[in-house]
Amino acid sequence: MSFASAGGGKADPDKPLEVSVKGGTRITDVTATDAAGRYIRGELSADGKRWNSTAALAAGAHYTVRVSTEDSEGHPGRKTLGFDTTSAGTGLHVAFGPDAGRTGSGSRSPPS
Repeated sequence: MSFASAGGGKADPDKPLEVSVKGGTRITDVTATDAAGRYIRGELSADGKRWNSTAALAAGAHYTVRVSTEDSEGHPGRKTLGFDTTSAGTGLHVAFGPDAGRTGSGSRSPPS
């Protein structure tokens, strides 16, 4: 399983979660849930080698991913992994103006 790291080993919630396998193994099922048990939607590639989330992940959340696989001889496998996403504090910061003590809007210069 891989995810885009945003620092501290946590997943970046702005990037999709990706589960992939190598060799003769293929993914047969992926169940990803948040801490409240809500499912995260995703798509499995036609060859069964990759699953990507199609729904946004929440910031500052914990997720559990259960992956079922099958090797080239038909033997099943299963792995459960947990991970956290970074907090919302690492995202976009917006400030509205004007600053205290100033009036107006835009970038006009004050009259002379």
